[in-house]
Amino acid sequence: MEGEWLWEEREVKLFGTSSIEQVAIDRSQSVPTTLNFSVEEEIQFDHVTISENDSVLIIELYDSPFFPDHHLDLRDSLGSKSILFRFHYIDYLASGVIFNYDRSSAILTIESAALQSYWGESISVSGSVEFPHYRLLAGKISLIQLPDPRFLLFAYPIINIHTFELLADNSCSVTYGWPLDSPAFHGTWAATNNKITFDLPDTTSAYKYDLENDIIKLELDPLYYDSDETEFIESFYGLIEGSMSLVSSIGSTYYTRNIE
Repeated sequence: MEGEWLWEEREVKLFGTSSIEQVAIDRSQSVPTTLNFSVEEEIQFDHVTISENDSVLIIELYDSPFFPDHHLDLRDSLGSKSILFRFHYIDYLASGVIFNYDRSSAILTIESAALQSYWGESISVSGSVEFPHYRLLAGKISLIQLPDPRFLLFAYPIINIHTFELLADNSCSVTYGWPLDSPAFHGTWAATNNKITFDLPDTTSAYKYDLENDIIKLELDPLYYDSDETEFIESFYGLIEGSMSLVSSIGSTYYTRNIE
């Protein structure tokens, strides 16, 4: 293992156990552009959340998780349905509309609805969209597909080590990814039972590791989510509220050996 190791890529995996067989939204894919809006520009949604609280079904589609230009909000409260469409920061609203969401197939269908702005402008929306999805089996630990970790809206574990050098006398130097101009910290290292430990000034950190050829993977212990975080994750993936348990994420980082 001796030598200098350079940051290559980061990986996060999310796991959970569903109490029922159900469909999860595949957040690693974009939402298909199959809804029809009476505007000239193409409306593309890249994100969707689906939640149901106190008998209120809420489906939200948006083009960005941060300050979206396009945001479609559909609500069904015991059969009373409404649609709000935010188009370039102007809200268009209609109530008494007809739409349906089939959880078993992840298909949303909207009958033609005329949405009105405060100033009397109108936009209509209709059509259906099948959200990318996959099935979770009841009672089985499932791997849940993640979007780009940069856009996750919940906490996940990361390894901030940017480079490290391991010497034969068990001394080491470590640099961190933040800040980018981090100085090297010097200390000692030890590797036993597939776990590597860095003992540095004021901190000691340990990771699982796997070494293959000239690539080493460092892995953190699982991060388990509490009930509030699990409820948010259920909404994030369009899952039935209260159906998930033992939801956790594992962060790994890959390093390549510097052969210069």
